[in-house]
Amino acid sequence: MPAPTRRNLSNRNLFCSAWLAAGLAVSLGLPAGRLLAEENAPAPAAEAGKATPAAIDALIGQLKSEESTERDAARKKLAEIGEPVRAPLTKALEAPGSDLDFKAQATQILKALDQMDVLRGIDNPKTIDLDLKDAKVADALAALQKHFGWKVEASDEAAAKVVSIAVQSASFFQALEAIRTAARLGYSSDATVSDKPNQLPFTLVELGEKGTVAAGASGPYLVYLNRVSANISRTLDLSAGEPTERRTYAFEARVVGEPNLPVSALDLSESTFQFGKDGEAKSAYRQMQPLGEGVKDCAPLYTINEHPTLDTTEKTIRWKLKLLAEVALKVDEKRIDDLSDGKEHTLKVGDSSIKVTGVKQKNNRWELTYAATGDIVQDLTGQRRKGMGAMAIMARNGMAFGGRAAGNAGKPPENKPGLFFLDAEGNQIQNNGYSMHSSSNSEMNSTVTLSAEPKSILFRAIEQKAERAFDLEIKEVPLP
Repeated sequence: MPAPTRRNLSNRNLFCSAWLAAGLAVSLGLPAGRLLAEENAPAPAAEAGKATPAAIDALIGQLKSEESTERDAARKKLAEIGEPVRAPLTKALEAPGSDLDFKAQATQILKALDQMDVLRGIDNPKTIDLDLKDAKVADALAALQKHFGWKVEASDEAAAKVVSIAVQSASFFQALEAIRTAARLGYSSDATVSDKPNQLPFTLVELGEKGTVAAGASGPYLVYLNRVSANISRTLDLSAGEPTERRTYAFEARVVGEPNLPVSALDLSESTFQFGKDGEAKSAYRQMQPLGEGVKDCAPLYTINEHPTLDTTEKTIRWKLKLLAEVALKVDEKRIDDLSDGKEHTLKVGDSSIKVTGVKQKNNRWELTYAATGDIVQDLTGQRRKGMGAMAIMARNGMAFGGRAAGNAGKPPENKPGLFFLDAEGNQIQNNGYSMHSSSNSEMNSTVTLSAEPKSILFRAIEQKAERAFDLEIKEVPLP
């Protein structure tokens, strides 16, 4: 292809600049300038099978066209094809003679493919076709473990039960739900299993004839009811002479995700309770928090607490939940590996900074003092939560002052933002207490008490992210 004229190159650079702003969004199926939307999700992996090597080469050649409409069409199609584009596009990028515009576009497509790899486990989770007849639950769970690599424990009585099921293109939790439902088993939370690699943090147990447990699954997530309690209050209206009754329920549920999901945060964005034909209620109090979610190679585990008031005589209700998962696409990370005196101990991420001002041993514990500036101060003081910046979830993920920081049993998960104190092996150190003084929303001094000597400090924020929503439903929630 003849070298472009200065004018043509200038025009093409204008197109390139515009595409650089939107390239990742286009290749991920997201609106330009945003990586947070659900619209136009990435094409499924099956799309890749429609492109031959010759067709891919032709599209790469079209990417060098002088016509912007042809380049735009080629970019979109290459993004839809996905992984098969990587090798030939890399080869074309490394070939001599390519102009700067083509190199810029090819580089951005390759970066977008890397991000699509991150999202693939969320958007297109691994599935299984399972056809079992008169099989023991133990054998059914073994089939899941062989296919997915994740283990589910079952009690002796539960493992011996016999099931017949047939599911197609089921995710791990959908297949597990089919097994549990067919065997009329329940989930029993077991905090001790969360430290075992690739073993799910619950056990299937036998609950008897009437003892099924309300649960639901969607994609890579499972929710199951842990306990329900009721508070009933009665009021007598003396003028009317009729008593009224008010029932407030407390629901506790568990949310479990597939192991190794690149999810930096999980929130409960919607929750409604439906009863009768048209009845609906929302909770007066709601809380969702992680339980050991940071243990590497193990499933993330959350607890949900809801307190709805229901004016109903129904024996069961329906619970609909929408989970909003934040997927880390690009993480900015800084660390200090030498905390000795006389060293510069300042970490900067974006407009936020952490400056370590002292480390000393005291009463079989270690005290670390630091000064924080910038947006992170609002996170550390609990003044800000989701939706207000890249580090808005730090106070909950990794910096749970006054409580057990999620994941302190192992190394910090690579997709989690936060401020992490690490021992000589790189594991998170138990936080035994803290004190802080904040003179403004952008300045703060803090002292943290740690159970071991800190050897390193890790400061991490998410620069680019995508959000994925999952609708879960528990169809029959028993009311006491």
